[in-house]
Amino acid sequence: MKHRHAHALLLAAVLPSLLLPEVAHAQTAPAPPPATAPPATAPPVTTAPATPAAAAPAAPSTPAAPTTEATTDARALAETLFFTGRGLMEGGRFAQACEKFAESYRLDPAAGTLINLAVCHEKAGRTASSWGEFRQALAEAKRMNRPEREQLAKDAIARLEPDLAYVSIVVPPPVRVPGLQVLRNGVPLLPAAWDTELPIDPGSNEISATAPDYLPESKTVTIEKKQHLTVTLDPLTYHPPEKPPPPFWTAQRKLGAGIFIPGVVVTGVGVVFGVLTLNEKKTSNNDCPSFDNQQWCTQSGVNAMSSAKTDAWVSDIGIGIGVAAMVTGGVLFAVGGAKEEATQAPQGVPPKEAKGQWGWGVAPSSHGGFQGALSHSF
Repeated sequence: MKHRHAHALLLAAVLPSLLLPEVAHAQTAPAPPPATAPPATAPPVTTAPATPAAAAPAAPSTPAAPTTEATTDARALAETLFFTGRGLMEGGRFAQACEKFAESYRLDPAAGTLINLAVCHEKAGRTASSWGEFRQALAEAKRMNRPEREQLAKDAIARLEPDLAYVSIVVPPPVRVPGLQVLRNGVPLLPAAWDTELPIDPGSNEISATAPDYLPESKTVTIEKKQHLTVTLDPLTYHPPEKPPPPFWTAQRKLGAGIFIPGVVVTGVGVVFGVLTLNEKKTSNNDCPSFDNQQWCTQSGVNAMSSAKTDAWVSDIGIGIGVAAMVTGGVLFAVGGAKEEATQAPQGVPPKEAKGQWGWGVAPSSHGGFQGALSHSF
């Protein structure tokens, strides 16, 4: 209980000019008090700050203010999260309280929420985040012509700046491959922020770099208050993704199979008619005996001879077309595999840029004829 009273006195000392007679989460009009009383350890809700919202600061954890007015449901949820955060902060649970304030501010960028978020981050030791949020509040206070809030933000900034930690992420030229993205604690940094000292929260921080076709690299660094740290990124390892094997059934192979299979069927039909031709020719020979070097045929022999000629014609055409289709389809199938692409650079070795080449040749001279010439191709 003593701790909670002492914490309440400390919060009152930090925010002396913000104890205004308006609801903390309101921006344009007072909101009615909640149906149930807030936790016993939380300050009265009618005395919470109502500083206008501002653009997102450079601190990595500060949420960006939405461009449209929050809906009624979002405001209700934001207000609930705000009061929950106040209770958690009064109880000394700063990490959880800051999460509640941050989400409340994301849903409804109210001024009181921003101030409480900055105070919470300061108490949690996240000096860079708190400094950025107070700078955001300062800019908005100037815009709204609120001198008391402007002075409060100035005092907080002056109090935090001597303890700020800074990190400079150096990106050497070999590291600057196409598509490189540098991240600090998961937040991308634009190239303009590379090689520049930037405020950062004390403690453990992750610096990482990613690029297409390269393995990601990351470093975890620990920084103390007032420390100036330089982190140099190492070159990324070239590792393009493995490409799937080329498909077996290409369009050309499908076409080859579509020609080859009917060719087998047509050839089979031709063979059958060839067998029928031999049988009918045998019947015709039996029914057409020769006498005195003359062949005498019965009617059945004449019919068998006629059928044999027809079947022979069908057999010749069928076998011819079928064999031709089989050969064509087989060739298309054999050469229709997917073409392998050119060999890529081995893993770990990035592809080299194309360089110009010098060559020796001949060119027309101004006096007629030809002369030697040195050429350069790009």
